[in-house]
Amino acid sequence: MPVWAVWHERRLWFSSANRSRKARNLGSEPRCTVSTDNPREPVVVQGRAEQVTDRDTLTAMLDAENAKYGTAYGLDMVDPASSSVFSLLPEWVFALDSSDFTGSPTRFTFSPETT
Repeated sequence: MPVWAVWHERRLWFSSANRSRKARNLGSEPRCTVSTDNPREPVVVQGRAEQVTDRDTLTAMLDAENAKYGTAYGLDMVDPASSSVFSLLPEWVFALDSSDFTGSPTRFTFSPETT
């Protein structure tokens, strides 16, 4: 399912309605993979998603999202009563550029000390 996401504080952040299948699945199994929608220059991130409810952290994430997408959503957009905000801690990232298919594939791995 497509989602808006923002890279903030060395994590990938995204949200979903509390009752969505995505939020329920991540609530029971936090391991997940997220990818961009460009098949010619894909970026794939795998890691563990953690639900975030701290107001200051949600405010910072929302500020980053509003800046990225040119929106002006308020805190009601990330209210834990109706929305689940997730912070994805990457374990690995894979990317490539199809114009250099054999030379560009790159895999980055992360340890807790580097994220």
